[in-house]
Formats: sequence, C-alpha cells, structure tokens
Amino acid sequence: MIGRIQTLSLALITLLALMQTALHAQSRAPNPVRDHDTAQQQVRPRLSQRRAPDRVNVQDATPLQAASPLQDATRKGTRDLLPMPQSPRGEKKIRLASGEAPVGMSGMPGAHGQIWREYDISKYTARYKAEDKPEQSIVNWILRETGTELWFSEPMGVLSADRNRLRVYHTREIHQLVDDVVQRYTRKEIQQYGFGLQMCSVGSPNWRAMALPRMGPATIQTPGVEAWLMSKENAAIVLAELRKRSDYRDHNSSNLVIRNGDTHELTRMRPIAYMRGVGAVPNAQVVGQTKMWQVDHGFNLELSPLMHLDGQHVDAILKVETHQVEKMKQVTVATPLADNRGHRTNIQVPQSSSWSLHERFHWPANQVLLVSCGIVATPVDDETRGPLNPLGLAPVSLPKLLSRDYSPDRADALIFIDSKGRTTDWMARGDCPPCDSDLKYQGRY
Repeated sequence: MIGRIQTLSLALITLLALMQTALHAQSRAPNPVRDHDTAQQQVRPRLSQRRAPDRVNVQDATPLQAASPLQDATRKGTRDLLPMPQSPRGEKKIRLASGEAPVGMSGMPGAHGQIWREYDISKYTARYKAEDKPEQSIVNWILRETGTELWFSEPMGVLSADRNRLRVYHTREIHQLVDDVVQRYTRKEIQQYGFGLQMCSVGSPNWRAMALPRMGPATIQTPGVEAWLMSKENAAIVLAELRKRSDYRDHNSSNLVIRNGDTHELTRMRPIAYMRGVGAVPNAQVVGQTKMWQVDHGFNLELSPLMHLDGQHVDAILKVETHQVEKMKQVTVATPLADNRGHRTNIQVPQSSSWSLHERFHWPANQVLLVSCGIVATPVDDETRGPLNPLGLAPVSLPKLLSRDYSPDRADALIFIDSKGRTTDWMARGDCPPCDSDLKYQGRY
C-alpha cells in the first residue's frame, strides 16, 4: 500500500514538472500584439525626450539642395522664392533689377550652378494692350544678347515670359545679361527715350560729294552697304540739301517717333495681279482655264532701338526687305475647247529683283546714324507730282509692266536713325499717335 502511494506521488510530481516546463516555453514564444504594445511603451518616452532638430540654413545649401519654388507654391499657395545660396568666397555676387533673389531648382539639372529667377516686366508691358504681346520684344533682345543656341544646349536653361513676369533658369553670367536687358526696358528714365527714323531715296549717288566731309565711317558687316556717323547739326544740313534735289523721295513721315525698346514696322506693299497659267476644269466648256495670281511689290522695314543704361549709347536692329517687279513677260499658250477647237490665251511671268539688309548697329546717342543700301531696286515710281500725288507715288499697274518702254527704277536708299532724347510724359505713355509701333503706312507717305 505504501509502495503504491509512493509511485502515484512520483508520477504526480513528474506531471507537474512537465506542465511547468510547457508553460515556461509558451511564455517565451513571440506574441505580435504584446510585442507591439511593449514597443510603443518603450518608444513614447524616447520621443518625448528627443531634441528638436536644428533649423537648416538655406543659404548654406547648394542649388540642388534648396527647395523648389514650384513645390513651395503648391504647398503654400504663394509665389514666394527661397533666398539665394551664398556665393563661394571670392566669387562676385550677381546684382539684379529688383529685390527678389534667385534660387536653385531642386529636381532640375544644376551641375553648372543654374539658378531660377523671375523678373517683373509689368512696368514696360502695362503701356500696351494684351494682344500686342509686348513681352516678346524683351525675349527677342535677350536672344540677341545671348544667342539662340545657348538655350538649346548645355548647360540646361529655361526662358519664358508672360505679360507681367519673365522667368529664367540659367547660370549667373546669363542672368547678368538678362538683368541688363530687363532694366533697359523697365527703368523709368530709360523708358522715356525716343528715336527718329527717316527713310528716303536719291536717284544718283553723287550726293556723297556734298555729305562726306560732314560724316565719319561706322562699322557694318553687310557687303555693299555703307554706314556713317555725324553730329545732329551736320545731319540736319545733309538732309536739307538732299530735299532740294529733284530725285529725292521720302518714304515715311518725318515726325515719326519710336519709343525705346519698341519694334517699329514700316510696310509699303502693293499686290500686282497677273495670269500665271492655265489649269484643267472638269465638266466645263473650256478644257483649260486661266489661273490668277498676285505678287507683292514694295518694301518692309523693321527697326528695334534700345538705349543703354548710361543713356550714352544706342543699340539698334535694322531689317529691310524690298521686292520689285521689274517687268511682266507675256507668253501665248493654247487652250483647247471642248469641241477640239483651238483657243489661245496670254499668261504672264514676273521678272523681279529683291534685296535685303539685316544688321545690328551700336553708336553714341548724341550722333546720327546714316545707312546707305547702295543703288538698289526701288518700288517707287517716278511720276509727276501733283495735288493728289505730292510725293510722286503711283501704283504699279500690269499694263505698265507689260509695256516695252517701261524700265524699273533704281535709287540709293538712305536711312537716318537718331535719338530724340527723353520725350515728355504724355509721349512716354503712348498718347502720341506717331509713337504707335504698329503703325503701317501702306503707301500714304
């Protein structure tokens, strides 16, 4: 009996030991819920004791590390820009037109140190209507200063403009050129400058004998074209002597004033209609029918002057294109009828000549620039002057071009360009009709 009790007690002790071992192993097994709660309890005091991060100084960041102004605009709903990164020691800092500072653009190539900059051009564009797109004039001058290829090669650049702002992404050197152009458009004292343009022609080049002692040579690259500089007093004397000649012709108003930075276009084109050929017409009694066409006869002149910030020098882009119809050659061709009977029709072939000039000039503002295009084709007819035709201008007609006695005109084309100084406030606002850069004469002068 005692032996059985001892055996049962030993078995019970063994069972209890096994159960203890199993419970201990289960307590050491991983539990996701329990571990997550424990981890959170351990992390919370650490977060509460963590030190606030140091504020990042944007001025010490590189262009690629600085925040993007486009991202800031998306987050904040504003157009604020970040401060400009500080230049390395010894590097010359860029001085811009307004107080806004350029910044780097994150996410864009910036290996060459490109920076983002927005320029306010509303002081210039406010003088014009929205449909005139005055900002294009600023973009054109920037492309002339920097070159077009620079914006389509390395380093990567961006040039975009609307009515109020000019946006540029490029290196500091290019920003200095852009800033100079923007200031030449937006500074009030520079905006008030005006320029005069006088285009005329003389039948003979012998006017040089009188004028050369009063003029000095100017630099020009176009072959066959000459340019001179002279004082305003000598220019007035030369122009007065030219107007005394019987072969002198004016091609625009002498009261024309072009505002600084504007692109003025002087257009005088007349279409001449003629029969250029015979074409087939289906289901028609005449198998061949003449085709009418037209060709332009006249000239187009564009001038874009821009004063330097010192008010002492002028840059100007001059572009002239002339197309003259010299004669019409007549040709007789057969035009068969539907019943196979022969029919003859006259068609015309134009004989024309053209010349062009595209040049950039730089000269002192206190002098007058005179450009001579040489003896070239002129679209102006030498007709008798009268009350209804004070300048001797008459449209070129097809019968005249077909006449054997008609010969095309040749003349020495002359262009005078000078600075008128600072205009009055009402002229700077554009209230003066001759200041309208969109004025086209269409043969009225």
